[in-house]
Order: sequence, then structure tokens, then C-alpha cells
Amino acid sequence: MPHVTHNAGEIIRRFDRLPTEIQTSVLSRVRGALIVTVQRVRSGTGVKWQRLGRGLAGRLTSYADRAPLMGLDAAVGFRKTTGFPYELAQEFGARAKAGKALAIPVSAKAKALSERGIGPRGFPGKLFIPPHMHILAEAYKRGGQKGGLKQVHYALVKSIPARLRFREIAEGSLPMISAEIEAGGKEGLKKA
Repeated sequence: MPHVTHNAGEIIRRFDRLPTEIQTSVLSRVRGALIVTVQRVRSGTGVKWQRLGRGLAGRLTSYADRAPLMGLDAAVGFRKTTGFPYELAQEFGARAKAGKALAIPVSAKAKALSERGIGPRGFPGKLFIPPHMHILAEAYKRGGQKGGLKQVHYALVKSIPARLRFREIAEGSLPMISAEIEAGGKEGLKKA
């Protein structure tokens, strides 16, 4: 398993005692390395990254900053959300309970509600499962007639395969992050 090199680890441990020039350079390099890590996650997974800026892709983030007691604080991961943790289902897989199903939002309305932590049970319309289909749909009245158009809002599945590979890709980026910390230290030392 990749790890932070000894030299990079030493820079991180002494970060708050280093000259400002070195801190600034290391911090800049770490931020860049974490952005590259985010891009590696986006390109190296089995997940289709739809709706950039929203959904799973919009929650993937990184940050690095000075921290009062820790010196350097940095992370890459997913922002906290309400409702079902889709990133965990994509990373580890998910399976519905016996006789149940997982509801995957497919319509714009269902996706917007999902962003706010609202699933099929809180959907503001009456949903039903059409015979022999694995969907949740909403029936509309057309011209006063019942049973008109059906709007599909959710796909029903028994399981979601593990395919995100976030941990694997993030851990694989540790040597690159270490190299950037060391390069930032050297770069800052020249400026100091």
C-alpha cells in the first residue's frame, strides 16, 4: 500500500514551525496534488459522471489549508449530504433487502428531490409500479381521462455494484502527493 514518504511526513510534522515561504509553497503544491487526485478519481472509476457540478461529481472535492494546532490540514473526499449516501453505495456496492428494491432517480424532478435528501416516499405525487416493469412512475390525467401519460421517476434495482474505486485511486496518489510536498519544501527553501 502506498504511503507518504519519510521526507514528506517530516515536512508535515514540522509544518507549523517552518518559515512562511516554505509553508506557502508546500500548501500550494498540496492543493495542486489534491486537484490532480480528484481528476484521477473522476477518470479512473467505473461510474458515469453525469451532471457535472451536481450529484456525485459535484460532491467530490478537496481542500488544503493551514490549521492552528495541526499545521497542515488537507483532505480529498465527498461533501456530506442528507439522505442515501450514494458515494458509499458506489464505493462498496449496495444490495436491497429481501423483497425490496433500491430506487435510482432518473427524472429531473426525482434527481432534484434527491439532491435535497427526498426519496420516493417523500415524492410530491402518487407513484406506482406498472405491471412487469422495474420502475416507479407517476400517472397524469390527459383531457379529463384517467391513466394518461406515465412519467418515469425512478428505476428499481436489486443491487448496485461496487465500482467507484475512490480509496484505491486516492491511495495510489500518495506517492505523487509526497513528491509534491517535498518539491514544495525545496521550492520554499529557495525563496526563504
